[in-house]
Amino acid sequence: MYLCFVQAMLRVGLAVGGLFCSLMLMGGELPPEPHDTNRQITDELSKKIETTLRSSDTGFVYNTIKVSMAEAARQGDEHIVFKAHLSMGRAAYRFNNLALALSSIEMAQQMALSRKDWGGLSESFFLKALIFRKLDLNEKMVSAARAAAEYFDDLKSDSIAVEASIALTRILYESGEYQNAYEIALKGLSRFPDQMPVRSRALLYNYLGMLCDQWGVLLPSLKYYQQALDESGKLADSGLISVAYNNIGLVYKKMKRYDFAIRYLERSQSIDQARGDSVGLAEVCNNLGIIYTSLRMFDKGLQCYNQSFSIIKGISDSSFYSLIYNNLGDLYLAMGNYSLALELAQKSVAIDRALLSEAELATSLQTRGKVFVHLRRYDEALADYLEAEVICRRNSLLGELISLYSELADLYRLMDEPAKAFGLLKKSIQMNDSVFNVQLMNQSLYIILDRELVEKQDEINRLKAERQSEVVVLAEKNELIRRKTWFQYSLMLAMAVTAVVLVFMLRLHKKNRIANMKLRLQNIDMEHQKAKLIQAIEKGKEADRLKENFLTSMNHELRTPLNGIIGFAEIIENESTDDVLADMARAINQSGSRLMTTLNGLLNLSQIERNMVEVTWSVFSVNEMVDDIARKFKSQAEQKSLQLNISLPEKPIRVSSDEVLVARVIGNLLDNAIKFTNQGSVSVSLKGVSTPAGYRMILDVADTGIGIDADHLETVFHQFRQVSEGLVRDFEGTGVGLSLCRSYLILLGGDLKVVSTPGQGSVFSILLPALWEEADKSVLKFNRAIQNQDDESASESIPMVLLVEDDDINREFAAYTLSGICELMAATTAQMALDLVDNHHYKAILLDINLGRGLSGLDVLHQIRKKHGYEQVPVAAVTANTQRGDKERLLAGGFNHYLPKPYSRKELIALLDKMLNQRI
Repeated sequence: MYLCFVQAMLRVGLAVGGLFCSLMLMGGELPPEPHDTNRQITDELSKKIETTLRSSDTGFVYNTIKVSMAEAARQGDEHIVFKAHLSMGRAAYRFNNLALALSSIEMAQQMALSRKDWGGLSESFFLKALIFRKLDLNEKMVSAARAAAEYFDDLKSDSIAVEASIALTRILYESGEYQNAYEIALKGLSRFPDQMPVRSRALLYNYLGMLCDQWGVLLPSLKYYQQALDESGKLADSGLISVAYNNIGLVYKKMKRYDFAIRYLERSQSIDQARGDSVGLAEVCNNLGIIYTSLRMFDKGLQCYNQSFSIIKGISDSSFYSLIYNNLGDLYLAMGNYSLALELAQKSVAIDRALLSEAELATSLQTRGKVFVHLRRYDEALADYLEAEVICRRNSLLGELISLYSELADLYRLMDEPAKAFGLLKKSIQMNDSVFNVQLMNQSLYIILDRELVEKQDEINRLKAERQSEVVVLAEKNELIRRKTWFQYSLMLAMAVTAVVLVFMLRLHKKNRIANMKLRLQNIDMEHQKAKLIQAIEKGKEADRLKENFLTSMNHELRTPLNGIIGFAEIIENESTDDVLADMARAINQSGSRLMTTLNGLLNLSQIERNMVEVTWSVFSVNEMVDDIARKFKSQAEQKSLQLNISLPEKPIRVSSDEVLVARVIGNLLDNAIKFTNQGSVSVSLKGVSTPAGYRMILDVADTGIGIDADHLETVFHQFRQVSEGLVRDFEGTGVGLSLCRSYLILLGGDLKVVSTPGQGSVFSILLPALWEEADKSVLKFNRAIQNQDDESASESIPMVLLVEDDDINREFAAYTLSGICELMAATTAQMALDLVDNHHYKAILLDINLGRGLSGLDVLHQIRKKHGYEQVPVAAVTANTQRGDKERLLAGGFNHYLPKPYSRKELIALLDKMLNQRI
């Protein structure tokens, strides 16, 4: 009977054990693994080290860390030993024992390298940078900061990463490492959006605003300063709020939005007054004084300067006195009180000489020199200007040097020395061009850097997702192994009684409830992550929209003034009898053309990168195109005493391609060949060859110029790259021309090759598919329709033309150009144009698109077409809108012709001739 009882219990145990195994395999959670004594000891050591660092007892901190380090070494836990070395370095840095701090962190760095712990390596480099900063070892500090930034993504501790992002951003910014500083600040904000303290976010946003301000990218700078203001408001930190208001005001000052600048600076002023911050209040009052002086509101400017002066009386820093004296001198100079202005300028110069402040001394000398000029004391003014020039050159103060050369040119003009005046004015223009090119490069760098950071963040998110997937798979495998192990245990437990099995089943039920709760929490977390991803996508779209608006604004705002600059310079150059003025006009024309080339290059490059270039296919003769383009460059070659050779085949070579893009590439190559050749010749040869891939056109542009090293043959095709680069490069330019040429030719199915020998010259070859025809086919040419002699317009001697233009300079240039060709009437607003159309009948209308507030040029056209007699009058769109699709959009909207700004006199006269001699 006992045997039967045992057999029955075994059957029950096996059944319950099988049921237990089935439940486990259905997803139940296992009991925790047996306790690990060594793990407990190391955890306690880690907590002990962290707690000890909060103590202010030097001996206690050092001894505790040493004991913990020895215990961790005995346990064989390298991680705790590494952490102890870092903690010893932190403690020694805190207690100003920098030698011990440096040696401890050096030990931790060696351990991190041997263990390939890149996060620990980044933390050790970060701490070394702090120590080198305290020791005033700037080169070592910057080197350590760079290394810490390189491994920043591997930092595991959120608190360390937050601390490092702020400190590294500050060090790299102050050292001129703007790109690294920008990346670290953005990484810090994007990696810890929720965990990062509000104060830390405010500081990082403020640094991002300073970086964009340094690059000249003012709109993003304004955005970051505004975010810093929002974060500071959450803290109710009046000091940070005042700094944000002051920074926003200074950005608006640079943008010449003085109303907004005054508003924000006054807010900063009221906060500093309430806080009793005398230094901050003095600076804000000084900034307000500068703005009021620029607005010629002298009473308010004097009030601000006096307030600032009364504040700094309690400050021992003499440099404040020099700054206020200098600014007051500028104000009294603008008011015409030259004696008082001279007295204040003398005081500013004396203080700066005593303090040996060279940058400030150059400014105060220039101010005193301007006062001497107004007092007609030219010799004294010249002495101040020349001393200021030496200081500016020695300290590389480019902005001050540009202004100084302009002032010197005016002085030499007053002293009746026009040659020296012209030379200095030319220097000022050249330096200003270089600074402008650097600013354009900085803005392009910001756009490229912003795009690369978005791509890097996407890559990081992808790697994180893959890593999470691998962790899930590994956890599933470990879970499967554990379940199999417990299956074996369950077979052994089959011998247990039914009561024990029931206890385990109750425990399993409880575990399942916990697991379900965790699963629900994970689902909630996934929803949060999804919302953040959607928000990031929306921010990316907004960034693309801002870039598009920036390019459109730059295109319009630069082309409109350039039209007047280039146009009037051309008029003065051709019609002036004064050789000096003619040379000046030629210099202005060349600088404007260079700026136009730079602008076109950057906009065209942007269109290629965004895949927005439209190809217009047509069949044309390359022979005629090459001959026409070469004639345009003949005078440029003769100016450098270069021989321009053209070799064309007897039978014309015809291609099916985009005529505009091909002409642009040929012109760019000819311009480069002449620019980089100082003596010898430039040769253009065209031929057609038969290849296995078909008939090909090859156009070679050869020069006897400086040539290119073999290592740099591909560099010249990279964006923003030249063989010589920087402010001291041999040749001017943005470095986008050849990159654009190759991109255009690849788009048209061709390519651009180069062969070069340094010191002997280069040969650039254009390859394009050509047609097989043996001879050029005749091209139909449509003659203008012959007007009836009885037509009303034929009886008029001079036709009436209406010009609608709100820019004064462009309006005067058009009137001067068309004088004697037509009777030109001008309107400055949309309503004025409609009134003139009601009272006169014009044979042609030149209509600007952007007319300020109210109706646009397109709206004016639609209303003109509704008036009797104007249904067929030719109307041309004259505009600075030259982005992709603008021409097609305007022609489709009803315009008959399209003239982009800036335009030359020849282009304007040719357009009007075409309009007056054709019917619609």
